Amino acid sequence: MTEVTERVLNAAGAKVTYLRDPHDRAIRRALDGEIDAVVVISNDDNVSLRLALVVENVRPGVPLVVTVFGGIVASQLRRAVRNVRVLSMADMVVPSLAGPCLDAGLLSVSRRDGGFMGVQGGPDGPELVPIEHYVPSRRRWLLSNLRSILNPFEPSARILMAGLLGFLLILLIDMTTLAIALDESFVESV
Repeated sequence: MTEVTERVLNAAGAKVTYLRDPHDRAIRRALDGEIDAVVVISNDDNVSLRLALVVENVRPGVPLVVTVFGGIVASQLRRAVRNVRVLSMADMVVPSLAGPCLDAGLLSVSRRDGGFMGVQGGPDGPELVPIEHYVPSRRRWLLSNLRSILNPFEPSARILMAGLLGFLLILLIDMTTLAIALDESFVESV
């Protein structure tokens, strides 16, 4: 992620100073000159938080972009540093995963004021195209929800559903046996 960010910024004409695993002194030296913004990219929220706080301590008010995974760390960072923009890795990846799910030709999805727009590759580069809102029929919606309940994705939910279906099967067998063997009514056998 850091190498890609550095390449994109260099291609855009920015002067980039890349510090790999910086210590406080290296950060102070790098922030001595004229700085437009600081980007902190790390896979560890603790490292991102520490580096952001060091940068804010050395150069208060410098525009800061920080990658953070956890929501709690992100909210604490927003409270502690006034000029920060916190980005979640998931927020960066989800649009590019959602695009192809909606349409094979979409590269990404983007939220706009008028709704959702898709990013599609065109002859002159990527372009925004409107995405029509899909509303399934009532029957399709019901079947989809029933299928997801009976065949859940998560293993623990599958175990829970298997137990529930097993319990209902035993109840049905017990009711049938009582109704036939003891000649009970349906209500009495329940």
